[in-house]
Amino acid sequence: VIPPAYKGRNGVGNQAYGTVLADGFLAALWRLDETDPDTSVLTVQALGELGPALREEITQEAVDLQTVMSGAPTHDVRFATFVDFGD
Repeated sequence: VIPPAYKGRNGVGNQAYGTVLADGFLAALWRLDETDPDTSVLTVQALGELGPALREEITQEAVDLQTVMSGAPTHDVRFATFVDFGD
């Protein structure tokens, strides 16, 4: 479910961002960067407040996702802004 405040923030045109759901609601976006062949970086952009427990759960899921999606031996998870919504 996309809360009204986040409508249109899950992608641009026909390009969807990776999404993080919390209790079935859109809570964050993610993207995977593999510009360095030795390190994959998964960046999570929170759309609202994420408590410490939820951030820890997201971090673990991000590591698991990188294990499957990336051949890089080193994985990094960051919480940062990568889409400017002009707010």
